[in-house]
Amino acid sequence: MNASIRGLILVMGVVAALFGTTNGCEACSVKGVCYSADEQWLEKCWTKTCIVDSTGYQTSWATSIVKTQCEDINGKCIDHGQRNSDGCTCNITGTKTEYICDGYGK
Repeated sequence: MNASIRGLILVMGVVAALFGTTNGCEACSVKGVCYSADEQWLEKCWTKTCIVDSTGYQTSWATSIVKTQCEDINGKCIDHGQRNSDGCTCNITGTKTEYICDGYGK
């Protein structure tokens, strides 16, 4: 690869970094899916959002978990304090989930 092509690739990479573009996505790219700023999506039983921060010429983006739920054996998402089909209660601490079943401890 000659120097001019390497220079062009470097310039394109810098422009993409400055304007927050990754693989054509101008915000959060997660597993090949592009999410816009403040957009929310469900990944397993975590509701996530795209956070974009533009300061001067720099843009950064990140994902943040905004809601955590327990996942039952059937893949259904259950809120904190609710019981699943086995009679166990969903317990959430931060982003950690567990079921507490009567008579079985934790």
